[in-house]
Amino acid sequence: MIQNFPIQHTEKAILTRYGRFIRILEAGANTVYGSGYQAERFALETRLEHGLTNFLLEQRPDVVAKHFEVVKTAALEVALLIRGDEVLDVVAPNSQVLFWKGFSALKIVNLNIQAGVLLETGAVLAQVRNKAVLTKYFTEVAPAALQFAVVTRGGIVQDLVKSGERRVYWRGLEDVAVAMQSVEAPLAKNVAEAILAQNPVWLEQFTRLELGDTQIAVVRRGAAIISAFAPSSNTLVMLDNATKVEILETSDLNVPQSLGKNAKGTPLEAFIEYALVPEYHQGALFLDGKLERPLEVGVHAFWKTGRSVRVAATDLRLQVLEVGGQEILTKDKVALRVNLTASYRVLEPLQAFAQVTDFVAFLYKELQFALRSVIGTKTLDTLLEEKTALDADIAALVRPKLEALTLQLESVGVKDIILPGEMKTILAKVVEAEKQAQANLIRRREETAATRNLLNTAKVMEDNPVALRLKELEALERIIEKVQTLTVTNGLDGVLNDLVRIRK
Repeated sequence: MIQNFPIQHTEKAILTRYGRFIRILEAGANTVYGSGYQAERFALETRLEHGLTNFLLEQRPDVVAKHFEVVKTAALEVALLIRGDEVLDVVAPNSQVLFWKGFSALKIVNLNIQAGVLLETGAVLAQVRNKAVLTKYFTEVAPAALQFAVVTRGGIVQDLVKSGERRVYWRGLEDVAVAMQSVEAPLAKNVAEAILAQNPVWLEQFTRLELGDTQIAVVRRGAAIISAFAPSSNTLVMLDNATKVEILETSDLNVPQSLGKNAKGTPLEAFIEYALVPEYHQGALFLDGKLERPLEVGVHAFWKTGRSVRVAATDLRLQVLEVGGQEILTKDKVALRVNLTASYRVLEPLQAFAQVTDFVAFLYKELQFALRSVIGTKTLDTLLEEKTALDADIAALVRPKLEALTLQLESVGVKDIILPGEMKTILAKVVEAEKQAQANLIRRREETAATRNLLNTAKVMEDNPVALRLKELEALERIIEKVQTLTVTNGLDGVLNDLVRIRK
C-alpha cells in the first residue's frame, strides 16, 4: 500500500505509524509504503505543541538538533519569536519550547525580566506592532501628557515611566500594578518614601514639598492654579518646564483679593472660606467660635486651614417676626391659639452677638413668654373685649429686654385669637340669645309706642270733630283704592254717618 504526503515549503510534518514517531517530513512529495501512517502538518513560524515534544527532547536529540530550535527560559526570562518587526510568539518564564528551523528571517530574542519589568527592551519591543501579542502577554505603559506611571510589585515601587516614554511589562506576574498619576498631584506616602529611600535618580525628577503648619503650596501652569497642597504636607511632585510651585503663607487670616478671585473653581478653593455681606447688612466674623471683628458690605475671603471661620450677616432694615399657633390657657381655663406679629430693628449687631448667640431666637422666645404671661392673667371675656390692649401689655414686657441687646421693638400685634370648636358653638349661642333678647325688647318698645300714638290720636279726634271727619275721609280713600265700584246712598253724609258710628 502506497501513501503520499505532499508538504508545502512553509510547512513540516511529523510522520507517525500507529502513534509511534517515524521521522520528520520535509517540504515536497513524500511517499511511504504500508498502512497505519499519519502526517501532522505544522507551520514553520509556530511552536511545536505536540505530545511527542518530551519524547523528542529525551529520546531523539538527533532529530531535535536537525529540525528544531530549542528555546529555554529561566525563572525571570521570556523569549520572543520575531519576524521583521512582528512578534509571532512569546515563551513564558521557566519554559522549554521547540521551534522549527528553516523559516527565513526568523530570530529568537531572550529578554530578562525582574519583578515584571522588561529591562532589555531596546529596539526590539519598541518596534513590536502585533498588538494582539502585546495585549495577551504584556502590559504596555505609555503615559499621556501631564502624566507619569508608578509601577509596583507587592506594594514596592519598581519603576517610574514619564510622559513620552514607553515601557512593556510581562503580565505573567499578577502582583505587578501600574498606577497613572497627574504630574501635579502629590505622590502616595509609600511611593514618596520609596523614591526618597531607594532611587536617587528618580528623586531628581521630582520637587520635594515640606510645608509648615501655616503654609500652602500652589502649583501653577502659567497663571492657572492646577493643584494645591495642605499645610504640613511632606511629599514629592513631578513638574515639567511649564509648571512652577508657589508657597503661600496663611498666618494672616485675609486672602489677597486678587488671589481669592482666581482661586474660585480651582483646588485652592478648598482652603478658602468665602463670605458675602449684602447691601443693607452688617457682617460679623467669628474665628474659632469667637467674635473677631465687623465686616463691611462686599465679598470677603479668609484662610480656613487650622482654624474655624464663620461669617454672619445681619439685616439692618426693619424685620418682621411671626409667632404663630401658641396654645395658651386663659385665666378661666379656656384653651386658645394665638398668632402674633412683631416688627423689630437691629441697631448694633456686634453688641447683640456679644450677648446672645441667636438674637432672633431670643426675641421669638421672649414674645412667647410675654404672650403667655398676659393671656394667662385674663379671662376669655376680657380678652375678647380688650383685644387691642394685649399689644401694649406684650410690648411693655418685651421692650426692656430687647433694648439691653440693642434691638429696637417697633410694634407688636395680635393677629388672631382662635377658639376651640366647642367654644365657638357656645359663644355663637350666647350672641344669638343676646341679639334675640335685644330684638324682643325693641319689638315691645315699638308696640308700646304705637299703642300710645293711637290713644293720643283718639283723644284728639274725640275733642275735635273736624279731625274725626278727616280721619274718616282718609279711611274712605284707602277703601276706594281696594275696590272697583263704590255705590253712595243718601249722599256723602250718609256714607260717613253709616261708616263709623261712635257712641258715648
